Amino acid sequence: MSNEPSHGVEPTPQIAAADDPANAGAPPAADPTQGGRTEPIGGADGQMPGIYKPEGIADHLVGQTNEETIDRLIRENKGFRDAQAKKTGAVPENADGYQPFEWGEKTKALGGVADDDQALGIFKNIAHEHGFTDAQMAAVPKFMEAMAEKGLLEAPFDTAGMLESLAPEGFKGSAEEKQAKGGERLTAAENWIKQLDAEAHGFDQDMKNEMRLLTTSLAGVKVIEKLMNRGVNPSVHPGGGGAERAVTKQDYEARIADPRNNAFGDKFDENFANETREIARRLFGD
Repeated sequence: MSNEPSHGVEPTPQIAAADDPANAGAPPAADPTQGGRTEPIGGADGQMPGIYKPEGIADHLVGQTNEETIDRLIRENKGFRDAQAKKTGAVPENADGYQPFEWGEKTKALGGVADDDQALGIFKNIAHEHGFTDAQMAAVPKFMEAMAEKGLLEAPFDTAGMLESLAPEGFKGSAEEKQAKGGERLTAAENWIKQLDAEAHGFDQDMKNEMRLLTTSLAGVKVIEKLMNRGVNPSVHPGGGGAERAVTKQDYEARIADPRNNAFGDKFDENFANETREIARRLFGD
C-alpha cells in the first residue's frame, strides 16, 4: 500500500495492486473499462512481429515465418503453372522437340510443308525462344489451312504436268510417254539457250538466265521456239547460204530433239529435218 495520503479518496484495486511491492514486475491487470479486450498477437492485423507481407498477397499465403510465406508462394505458383501446362502443353527442351505438324487437307493438296523445310526450322527456333508450347504450335497448321482456303498459297510447280503439256498435240500415249516427248522438246529449248553467247549472238549470261525462266511453262517454251525458228542463230541461211559460224555439237543437240524432225509426228517439217541432217553431215561427215 502506498504511504502517500489519500486525501479522503480510496485507491482503485488496480492502483493498489500496482503499488504492492509483491507485484513488482508482474503484467498489469486488465482494465475493466475495456470490456476484457486484448490486442491480438502481432498487432491489430494479427501479423506476427517481423513477418513481411508483400503488398497484394492473399492472407492465406502469409505464413508464421518469412520462409513459410515463400514456400506457400512457390507451391501456389507451381500449381498455376501445372494448370496452364494442362491447357497449353509443355515447352520442349529444344526446338527439335516440337511434335510434327499435322497439315490440313487443303494444305496437303498444295504440297504441304516438309518437316525438314528450312523456313519451318527457323520458325521453330524462334517459337522456342518465346516459350511456345506444342498446343500453341498447333495454330500454325490452322493458319496455313486458312491461307489455302483463301487462295493465298500457290500450288507447287507441277513438273510432270508441264512436260505432258509439251508433248506433240494429238500424241497418243501414256502419261509417262507424253512426259518423255515433252522432255525432248524442253531439252531442245534449253540446249539452244545454252549455246548462245555474248560475242556471237549478243546474249550475256543474265539474259540467258532470264530466258531459262521461260522454260517453266508451255507458253514460255513456245516463245523460245519462236526465237529458234526466226534465225536468232540459224545454222544454215535460207537459200543455201553458209552458216554464220562453224556448226557445233550444241547446234545439233538443240535441233535433234525438235518434234519437227520426227517424221511420225504431227509437227514434222521436211525442210527443218533436211537442215538438221545437213548439220549432222557437217559435224560427222557423210
